[in-house]
Amino acid sequence: MKKIIVLFYNRMWDQPFSFDEIRIPYPFVFTTFVEDIDEADVVVFHMPSLKFSRKLQKRPGQLWVFWSMECEQHYPRLNRPDVLGLFDIFMTYKADADITVPYLTPQHAQALRGKPSAKTNLINSFISSSIDESGRVRLVKQLISLLPIDSYGRLFNNKKIECDNGFESKMSIISRYKFTLALENAVAEDYVTEKFYDPLVAGSIPVYLGAPNINEFAPGQNCFIDIRAFASVRQLADYLLRLNMDDDLYNQYFTWKGKPYERGFMKKLDEVELHPFMRLCQRVKKKLPYVI
Repeated sequence: MKKIIVLFYNRMWDQPFSFDEIRIPYPFVFTTFVEDIDEADVVVFHMPSLKFSRKLQKRPGQLWVFWSMECEQHYPRLNRPDVLGLFDIFMTYKADADITVPYLTPQHAQALRGKPSAKTNLINSFISSSIDESGRVRLVKQLISLLPIDSYGRLFNNKKIECDNGFESKMSIISRYKFTLALENAVAEDYVTEKFYDPLVAGSIPVYLGAPNINEFAPGQNCFIDIRAFASVRQLADYLLRLNMDDDLYNQYFTWKGKPYERGFMKKLDEVELHPFMRLCQRVKKKLPYVI
């Protein structure tokens, strides 16, 4: 049987490629050597970090894959019909993509079951990016004037991380806070990032701003605070202070950890059980006539 060459043309930002944990199905071959583009059956482009070149020509019969976990609001050029029309397969965070690549992973099934630890602090924030299509910068500025918020990111930074070990340090810090500002950098359907899931794993209540269909991504009922439910920032601040003073009311936000996950959330976990590159192979099989 003919080998099916899948070329990953460029990296997702600066992350190195590693296919070691993937059982690449026969007859697929994964490569990152751009010199193979003329022989490749499938070419995967990480669109947000791709530097467009007029020299790129699509070989007849070749499949091009649009790959992105970023919100299209940040990259309007990627939404142009002439760009979208070049691609045969879409691998994005969107629920209706050919291959959905959300920020939810199979590991979350177990990680979300962890019990919250004792809290010693009120609210934390880890926001560093200047990208702000959601209005989160103004929101944080208003909240800081009403509540003591420990900001570890570059935005309104007032706390330093001692012995920073990256993700491990971040999760350890979040676990000590009752609330975590979980503010997406854009508001769009299905765009739910680690900002939502990290606090849930660490045992802190996410104070969420982002996807209008966020409930579809929640593992349980009453597991987060939706900023949209409040008429003003003042009302939100008052509610957080009320929860801080009422342990019974606060602890109700963790009862979901002892219950079965929501049916919609379980469906999403099932969808990501297989690695997205493996699901890509399945999709390619349906697209290429010479693959049995």
